[in-house]
Amino acid sequence: MPIAVRSLLTAIVAAMLLATAGCSDTESADEAQAETSTTTTAPPATTQAPTPSSTSTTTLDETTTTTPKPPTIGVVAEDYFFEGIPETAPVGTRLSLFNSSAAEFHEMVVFKLDPGEQRTTEELSQFPLDVLTAFGVGTIQSVVFAMPESEQYSYADGPPILAEEGRYLIFCSINVGSDPIEARNATAQGPTDDIDGVPRHYQVGMMTEVVASG
Repeated sequence: MPIAVRSLLTAIVAAMLLATAGCSDTESADEAQAETSTTTTAPPATTQAPTPSSTSTTTLDETTTTTPKPPTIGVVAEDYFFEGIPETAPVGTRLSLFNSSAAEFHEMVVFKLDPGEQRTTEELSQFPLDVLTAFGVGTIQSVVFAMPESEQYSYADGPPILAEEGRYLIFCSINVGSDPIEARNATAQGPTDDIDGVPRHYQVGMMTEVVASG
């Protein structure tokens, strides 16, 4: 083959090879670009705090109710009257006794008057003990005892509580001038006997009234 023809064919083959290589490089670049665009990682989703509930809640303090505890009234026994007893008190009120007398033994009789009893404290205080406590006047609920200058040491017939609505007499039925030791021993057996010419404490002023309500 002549040299001129051979050189021409060599040049044509080289040109074809160069063109093929250029196409391959372009396709590789396009594929790389496509892969890059399709594999891009999406940004992480943000986590939102839950929206506070609009439903109102009620605390334990708002839902819990407590029933008020009935009070205890401290009664002081003097010669011859009571201190600390109000005109009215809630049903369930409890009474306690302190005897401030230096010489006299005192008791506190809690006496529930019958609903039909209309006489005043002054009128009732004039009756002998057996008439005062007779059927139709009222009922003894409790009797509390205290030695001179001492707290109560005992009670009889039940605790001193204003358990029901109504009028209550509070009085002392000890005979005036009784020896404290003898009076303590005598009341352990029940109501003391009358002594001729000697009044009882309630007959010289040691009687008052309290009305229990609601």
